[in-house]
Amino acid sequence: MNKFLSLLFLSTFAFASCSKEKSAMRKLDGDWTLKSVEVSPNSQNVSDDLPVGTVFSFTKCDDEWCPLQLVAADGSSMNFAYDISSDASQIIIAETSLSPSAEQQNLGTIDKLSKSEFVFTLSNEFEGETIDITYTLEAE
Repeated sequence: MNKFLSLLFLSTFAFASCSKEKSAMRKLDGDWTLKSVEVSPNSQNVSDDLPVGTVFSFTKCDDEWCPLQLVAADGSSMNFAYDISSDASQIIIAETSLSPSAEQQNLGTIDKLSKSEFVFTLSNEFEGETIDITYTLEAE
């Protein structure tokens, strides 16, 4: 009986984790406009090259890596790939869409994800200091 309950618990946990990831992917699917970028601590040496108004186009998929395109106001674009953790607490953005190496991956924390707003934070090392860059996006 204990083995049955343990198996039932594990399968329920796995299903719930998968459901969170799929739910996050469904919410993200589509175009999101960058509304603000916040750098913390507020360092004079760190800036983010993404201007407010940049459009993030997330495409939902069943693969490990899904397409992400960033389109600036001037029409220039950059292609990336993204993945959501199974518990939907983290986003990984990669510089390439083909099996990215660890060096090409940026791990971010999902601070908020609703149908209208997506907030995530990327942490990077810069001159021996951890810099957090928080992006706030609004659904189009």
